[in-house]
Amino acid sequence: MPRRPASSIFTQSDPTASPWVRAAALARAMREPLAGLHGYLQGLEDGVFSPESAYRLLHKELLRLQHLVEDLEALAQSQSGAVT
Repeated sequence: MPRRPASSIFTQSDPTASPWVRAAALARAMREPLAGLHGYLQGLEDGVFSPESAYRLLHKELLRLQHLVEDLEALAQSQSGAVT
């Protein structure tokens, strides 16, 4: 998957915000897909979702988490001065 630019978490936030404020925003943003993963797995276990629909839902949430991790990497690089 091609690398994408820093997410809206960073581009829409206050540019003067500390890295800790931005990291906190990222942590909050990660809670939703993590809760979704948990719920979909529980639903799959309980027979609420078919394996095919659970796969689609889990894949969507995993992609969201992947983008957030990329954002975290971008934040770390920006703080270390290693942005390319």
